[in-house]
Amino acid sequence: TPKAKTATKAEKRNQVESAVAAVRKYNLRNRYAWTRLPDGTATGEDAYVLSFTPKPKQNTSSREERFFSLLAGKMWVSRRDFTVLKAEGALQSPCSLFWIIARVATFRFTYELEPARANNRLLRLSSATAKTVVSFPFFKVRQQHWQTVDKYEPRTPRGSPF
Repeated sequence: TPKAKTATKAEKRNQVESAVAAVRKYNLRNRYAWTRLPDGTATGEDAYVLSFTPKPKQNTSSREERFFSLLAGKMWVSRRDFTVLKAEGALQSPCSLFWIIARVATFRFTYELEPARANNRLLRLSSATAKTVVSFPFFKVRQQHWQTVDKYEPRTPRGSPF
């Protein structure tokens, strides 16, 4: 029915992009200047430490591209298997969302993976936080999100009903 097709399109529009899809869509690898800092440790592991800063004069035709063009931070990557052990970042200046109607005044995020236990490097506890302040002409909206991933379920193959 026409209603069913419309609902399916709306559902697709509202799906959250995976991190991998966002990296590809917004060309995040090439959007930043990457600098290797002195090695360090994170979650008890030796790590490469990388900083990222946006390259100047980028294509910023969408809200997302404007946002990413202002984001900078650091990542700690495992020397053992290249797992991202820790990451932190923030907007370097406010980001306009809708002309003068709204802008992201503050955005900061953190991510940390817990140390591996019993040689299980795949299923590890992780935590993330994000703090956002969006300014409108006469008020501000402040949000803080946090997420802990501590339960895992096997993923079913695509297209499988179970």
